[in-house]
Amino acid sequence: MSLQLLLQIMPAPLSALGSNPELWPQVESNLGLALPTDYKRFIDLYGAGMVFDELFIVSPFTKTNTLAKPDYLTSWALQEGAEYRECHNRFPEECPFPIYPDAGGLLAIGGDQTCNSLFYRTEGTPDEWPLVLYDDDYFNYETYEESVTGFLVRWIRGDLHSGILSDDFSKNPHRFGSSINNLSA
Repeated sequence: MSLQLLLQIMPAPLSALGSNPELWPQVESNLGLALPTDYKRFIDLYGAGMVFDELFIVSPFTKTNTLAKPDYLTSWALQEGAEYRECHNRFPEECPFPIYPDAGGLLAIGGDQTCNSLFYRTEGTPDEWPLVLYDDDYFNYETYEESVTGFLVRWIRGDLHSGILSDDFSKNPHRFGSSINNLSA
């Protein structure tokens, strides 16, 4: 339902750069986790890119020469998670969640231009994982009990009311911009 709404208010590009649906089983095997259907459908339709030049959702089919894991989502989640893990270890009251690959840990799936991170909290079944938006500058986080496309729909419509994520789209006229940098062949 949310994906259909998202497609209406933010049309997918004609070609989803950084999408490779046949490789989802390999990605999930590398992660050791099944991923939410909604997330996979978003990547299948939109690929790699930025929403309003502000927020990105990581595609596992993006190349990287600096990270050692076989797919970008696994590598990026471990790299992004390292900073949060340090916070969790030093300040557990301000960073209360475990981090991937720990059970129920936060799995980094995106972020914004100001280095805020978007995570799945990997607790329960994948299609019910909540999203956690984390501002590491101020040890602030927001939890959203919805799919990634539901989150994007509410953010684009101005219904999200986040204290972390900008909702000033006036200077960013493009709704979704595909990124051709670092994409897999």
